[in-house]
Amino acid sequence: MTRATDNAKEGSGYVYITGDNPLILRGVDTKFTRELEPKRQIVLSKTLNFVSAEVLEVISDTEARLKREFGKEGGKGTSKILERLKESSAPGLSYKVVPYVDQQEMYMHVYEKLKNGGCVGIFPEGVSDLTFFDLHR
Repeated sequence: MTRATDNAKEGSGYVYITGDNPLILRGVDTKFTRELEPKRQIVLSKTLNFVSAEVLEVISDTEARLKREFGKEGGKGTSKILERLKESSAPGLSYKVVPYVDQQEMYMHVYEKLKNGGCVGIFPEGVSDLTFFDLHR
């Protein structure tokens, strides 16, 4: 199994927020109605510490509502994003879209495997050199 972030894809165009309402994500040359949907994550660049926010609602191709500000509690990333936007000559920031993964389904498979006497290997930083059993056997 892979992490949701392993399936992140570059988003079209550029995104930005304003200090007036940091829960509204705006875009330039974006395709939000095709690339976003509720529960997907928007992730910004490494230089912004890969700060992310969950999409609550897609309003149009150039506007989406976020569940919380970037940076989770207290919107820790908002001020950094606004600073970066002021410094940049680009119309916004590049971003990636991370798909929503239903963890309940994954845990159901793990539970069934353990209940039937199987084992589960967890490799948090990629694939191990060890041979391990397929979770779906």
